[in-house]
Order: sequence, then structure tokens, then C-alpha cells
Amino acid sequence: MRIIEYTPNKLTIHSSALKNWIIGSIITSLGIAIPVLYAGKTIHSFNCNRDKNVNGGICRIQEIDKWGTKTRKTVVMNELKGANLEIKNYRVRSGRRVQYNLNLLTKSGNIHFTSSNDREDISSLVNQINDFINRPQASKLQVKNVIDETIAMYLIGGLLLIYGIYSIFTDDIMCSFDKASGEFLIRRKGILGERMQCGENINIFDIRVEQKSSSRNRKTGKVEITYKLNLILKSGESLLLHSGGSSHQKYMEIEKNIRQIVDI
Repeated sequence: MRIIEYTPNKLTIHSSALKNWIIGSIITSLGIAIPVLYAGKTIHSFNCNRDKNVNGGICRIQEIDKWGTKTRKTVVMNELKGANLEIKNYRVRSGRRVQYNLNLLTKSGNIHFTSSNDREDISSLVNQINDFINRPQASKLQVKNVIDETIAMYLIGGLLLIYGIYSIFTDDIMCSFDKASGEFLIRRKGILGERMQCGENINIFDIRVEQKSSSRNRKTGKVEITYKLNLILKSGESLLLHSGGSSHQKYMEIEKNIRQIVDI
């Protein structure tokens, strides 16, 4: 919100929605794209075929999703030493998250195969791979881990859509108060069109700066407050002039300027 005209007889303030429209369009696009691109099942597959004539055999790590099959890595059996389970802890907002990784051990280093939040699933895959390596008579191995991100991706996409559409529907507000004519004009422009509201200054009962919301910043621990500026008419109707700003001083200055123009 900024003052674009201020004289002893006239005050015009503008609350631009351009930033919200741009951000809303980007977020809405992401809300549509994320489920389309990432929702669905991904199969992590590890296939081995023993062949004494080709370095003991060939093992392939593959990813299979709705876009097709991709071979991430090829390892010869003579290089494969085994598999192990790796536990990793991550900090998240709700506390701590544990992830279980399956790594393939080779003579040239470790290769990450797949991950899960379920320890039993990963332990079972580790045991199957190690059992195959330790049984030379076994000719083939095929293990897989299915990761289904459908619900998570649609949930993320839905939340982004809600926020993006809300931002797109934000109004661009222009308010003008004229002491000479004794009138005020509020113009709201948005995706649904333009709306005008006129009135007489003598019908204004009050101008109020009110708290809109408050939240605690997790990093700094400080309470962050946002405000809104309302025009209160004698009829009891409340007209929103601006909301979402964090500078209480700026709101109070504009409130003071309006009072001087409308003489209340």
C-alpha cells in the first residue's frame, strides 16, 4: 500500500495486487504440473543374471514409472560384494523423520538403490540380495521396491492450487478521499472485473487499523503480526482498504492522513 497523491484537500492510496497475481499464476501452474508430472508409482528394480562368461553376470538397477523404464546403473557380479541398510535421520517441522536406505556394496564404492520409511521392507530386500550373492547356484534375482507418490503429490498440488487461486482473486484497490467535494471513491479491480463504491465523507464513522493475524517465526522465535485497514461507515458497514502488511507504523500514518482529509 502506498500513497500516490497527497495534498491538503485530497488523498489517494493504492494497494497493488500485481505481485499477488504473478505469484498466484506461478503457484497455480505448479499446483497443476506437480500431480501431472510426479503423481503415480515408481518401481525401483534390481535384476541380476549370473553368467560365468561375463564377469560372473550382469546386474541392472532400473526405475520404472509412467514415463517408461530407465537403467540407472549396471554392475557386474564380480564387482558386487553385498547390500546393507543405512539409517538416516532428518529434522522436519513435526520433529524427526527416519529414512531407511538400501545401498549396494561394490569393490569400487557404494551405490544407492532405493529408500523407504519402512525398515522391514528394506531389510527384506537386503536379505534377498545378500542371499543371492552367497548362493552361487542361484542363477537369477529380481527384487523391487514400489514407491507410490500419488496421494502426496495430489495433496501438494491441491494446497498450491488453493493458495494460487486465492492470490489470483486478490483485488487491486484504489482509494481516493476528496475534502473539496466531500466524497470518497473506492475502486476494486480483479479477475472478476472492476467494482466502484462511492460515498460521502460525512458517512464515515471511523478508520481502524486492526490485527489480521499473528504467528511465531520458528527460526527467530519472534511473533510476526500482519494488519488490515478498514473504513467503518455510520451504517455499520466495514470496507477493507488493505490487508497483509506488517508495518504498523505505516498503517497508522495512512490512518492519520485519511482522518485529516475526512475531518474525523
